[in-house]
Amino acid sequence: MSKILIVEDEEAIADLEKDYLQQEDKLNGLRQQYASANQQGKEKLAPAILDLEKRILQMNEELDALGVSVRNAEKTKSK
Repeated sequence: MSKILIVEDEEAIADLEKDYLQQEDKLNGLRQQYASANQQGKEKLAPAILDLEKRILQMNEELDALGVSVRNAEKTKSK
């Protein structure tokens, strides 16, 4: 069964992209804090940075999959 994207899907994609960019900004901030932190601060920040990196990777994969779905739907629609 193929998926057909509708307006709600476009809104969901836009929301996911917005969340992705916000999480990237948060990660960059944490990395800057890590760079200037002492050893205790680094030990405290490291798990949060790793978790956020995993979440961003997951979101990136979701966005890639959605992009492929959109392209496939466009190809199917144009035939």
